[in-house]
Amino acid sequence: MPELIQGPRERELESEAVEEYLALVEKYLGEGFKERDSVYGASLLYCSDRHEKRLVFADEGQVSDVSVSWSLTSVGDAFDWLRPNEVPQDSARQGDLFFVQHYESDKHASIPRMLKAAAKSRDDVFRDWIQKGRSDYSYTVQYETGAQIGDTNHVAEEVATLHKGGNVAFIPRPGNVKHHRFQANPRVFVRGAVTHGEHAPVLLEDWVEVLPNKVSGLGIGPLPQPID
Repeated sequence: MPELIQGPRERELESEAVEEYLALVEKYLGEGFKERDSVYGASLLYCSDRHEKRLVFADEGQVSDVSVSWSLTSVGDAFDWLRPNEVPQDSARQGDLFFVQHYESDKHASIPRMLKAAAKSRDDVFRDWIQKGRSDYSYTVQYETGAQIGDTNHVAEEVATLHKGGNVAFIPRPGNVKHHRFQANPRVFVRGAVTHGEHAPVLLEDWVEVLPNKVSGLGIGPLPQPID
């Protein structure tokens, strides 16, 4: 299981974050927001005039302020709303990133095999190409050590970024074969220690997939992106 480590610096950052969180809540209250629900270190605020709800919270030494769905009525509901549907409740988290141990498999290739091959590759790049009927799929895995996770300030001991593309055949009518070209979002997998200047480190013994919360906008995950 993933392990969280919290030292004196993390505890100091957490105390500072709570003070910043309280000041931010006061600021919103002064702007006409009201408190719908609150627990220690987290508040769900709303403003009827703006038809807006915000979740403000201090977490792991950092303050977050996010716009959430108007339908939410509690802090707990808001946190559940931020969690992607495919992320299990027991997944480790560091800030806006979740680490999923039992990640979604790929229909055409073995992800564990590709990660193992990429880690052993001398040029730190693994490539594969798979033909399925009239469709074909290409895979590239970029392997790095001590690298940032995507466009974030989170740094992992080992990072493997999987890029998948291909041409999918379909037959709109008999005898007429067409191809749809696509490029999937990068899928990021990490192993070992994951650190961040404002969060407690996380230790991951095995490869896990990184999934951001719903509002981070990092653009990683298993959803395909069509090209044409």
